[in-house]
Amino acid sequence: AVAGAVVEAVVRAGLDVLVAQPRTIVTAPARAAGVRVVAEGFCDRAYQNDGLLLPRSAPGALIEDVAEAGLRARELVCDGGLRAVDGTWTEIHVETLCIHGDVPDAARRARAVRSALVAAGIAIRPFATT
Repeated sequence: AVAGAVVEAVVRAGLDVLVAQPRTIVTAPARAAGVRVVAEGFCDRAYQNDGLLLPRSAPGALIEDVAEAGLRARELVCDGGLRAVDGTWTEIHVETLCIHGDVPDAARRARAVRSALVAAGIAIRPFATT
């Protein structure tokens, strides 16, 4: 019901893009409604082996080491996945990255992620909305 309401709100607002975590329930109805889904990866969050985020209430859900967040960003962008909390390689194809701004070191984390991506030869740019 929530996914449907989100998609309906996007469509009613005249938007044609929705940024969403891959493999979540909102992606199929958004695509069915003609909305482009931009796959969002979270370089500063831990993932389960099904490609979904570890619940934020779980220990280790937030990656606090800024260098680790940078490494994970590079893995998501360059390698198409990352190591899940159980150690398995998990494919996650993303088009954009989220860095959480609700932590005290968010700016440092963002700089580390940017540096890791630039060092890997990745151009930092906004995704196209059309």
